Amino acid sequence: MASKRKRGSKADEKEDEESVAVCEISKNRKVSVRKWRGQVLVDIREYWYKGGECLPGKKGISLTMDQWNVLQEHVKQIDSAVQRVN
Repeated sequence: MASKRKRGSKADEKEDEESVAVCEISKNRKVSVRKWRGQVLVDIREYWYKGGECLPGKKGISLTMDQWNVLQEHVKQIDSAVQRVN
């Protein structure tokens, strides 16, 4: 029988998470770069406010460096598609 992998506590995960805010896309959407479980991620996420504190929501995407590099390689094609649709 396969055993379940033990996960660290929430405190352990918080210690591993280092976040650098890069830009605010809109009032409730931000881009940040963070390190989570030893992996650098580009995080594009919606935020919400509770008790005056800005908290990350469930809606968003975290791109690995490989995914981020693929996206960067296709920026011109994406811009071109936006122009055609617009």
